[in-house]
Amino acid sequence: MFGYRAVPNGLFISEDGILAHRHFGGFDIRKSEVHAAVSHFLETGAAPGAPSEARPFQYDHFERGLILYHSGDLAGARETWRVGVALEPQHWNMRKQLWAIENPDRFYSGAVDFDWQKQQIESGR
Repeated sequence: MFGYRAVPNGLFISEDGILAHRHFGGFDIRKSEVHAAVSHFLETGAAPGAPSEARPFQYDHFERGLILYHSGDLAGARETWRVGVALEPQHWNMRKQLWAIENPDRFYSGAVDFDWQKQQIESGR
């Protein structure tokens, strides 16, 4: 529904449709801190850091980039994801989408080049 290709991610959405919390990557209910956050949200409707984190749903850089990408605007998607990665360096979904459109041979020419990705991470790209 949100266009994510890498999982697991967690979204806490209130009954009113308010995105209260986002947890990208590593969302695992078996982790005590994730379990506690989910339980707390279900019991109280308040997400971690609430009320300041609660806000009406808005597209972030990742989603905006996906919209641009799917509309054929690769330059716009690339720029949006570059800005997003600068703001959220640990957002691996966005980083990998950017890598894939800038280096399609590393993703779409046979097997995905995980060694190359590891080098990118180690070099801080």
